[in-house]
This record gives sequence, C-alpha cells and structure tokens, in this order.
Amino acid sequence: MLKEDYGELGNQLVHAKTKEEFVAIGMQLVQTPTFKKRQEDVLSKEWERRQNEGGTKHRRKKHLMLLFWLIGAVLIVSFICLNLMQM
Repeated sequence: MLKEDYGELGNQLVHAKTKEEFVAIGMQLVQTPTFKKRQEDVLSKEWERRQNEGGTKHRRKKHLMLLFWLIGAVLIVSFICLNLMQM
C-alpha cells in the first residue's frame, strides 16, 4: 500500500527502525498530495454513506408499518372466518 502509492516516503516508512523515525516520516507523508487526495476520497465516501443511512432508516420504518398493518388485516380476516365457521 504505502510503497506503491507514496514512493520514497512510503518506502522509508516501511523500513523505519525507531518510533521517532516512523512518526517523523509519517508526518511528512501526511503532507503529500496523494495522501490528501486519498483522505478526500475517504471523507467523500463516508459522507455519502451517512446520507444513504437516513434513507435506509426511513425505508425500514415504512416496511415495519406495512408489516404491522398486514398482520392486523390477517388477524381480522381470520377472526371473521372463525365467526362464519361457527354459524
């Protein structure tokens, strides 16, 4: 991932020997245009996911209400059929 996308900085990060070296190279890496573009893409996808989540909640609520009314209708029809059978 890092080596291919970020070139020499990615290569240095993979081969860092100390925590301090790793953090320093990582901070330089954060400033690269490739990293910034990737972060923009990730944030954009997260925004789209959050926007679609609201639609899913509404659709789920609508389906639950439909199921509620369907079960109610089945119970009413069953009750009517039982009463007709007893007559």
